[in-house]
Amino acid sequence: MLDQDVLQNSHEAGVGGLESEILNGFVSFIKSIYKCQKKGKDPKEVLKHTAIATLKGGVRSYGIAFGGSLLGGMMHNNANQFIQNLSNGSIPTMVVGVGVGSCEILIKYFRGKINSVECLEKLGEKTPNF
Repeated sequence: MLDQDVLQNSHEAGVGGLESEILNGFVSFIKSIYKCQKKGKDPKEVLKHTAIATLKGGVRSYGIAFGGSLLGGMMHNNANQFIQNLSNGSIPTMVVGVGVGSCEILIKYFRGKINSVECLEKLGEKTPNF
């Protein structure tokens, strides 16, 4: 059973992940201004692309941080001492991150954006990150 503290801590971790993505979005915004000035790109399209990428990244960052913290809290409350010890490091967040990355690749495969060879190659690239 989850207690309120685990959920609150997970939310706070998610907000922390979101804050870092907002900083990345600001850097992307500055790069977008450069593209508009130096390369003659359409400002509306560049800023639209930047905003969408920042929002997607923010949702992804929040989800991974929230999920990792939630999994860590659940592992910490487990009766098994070994599982409790695993919860103290970054393993829960790594598990969630690899899971999200693998799901993104599988979604591309099932939507027909990549073939089976590319799918397996990309999954093979994700696995060593774990």
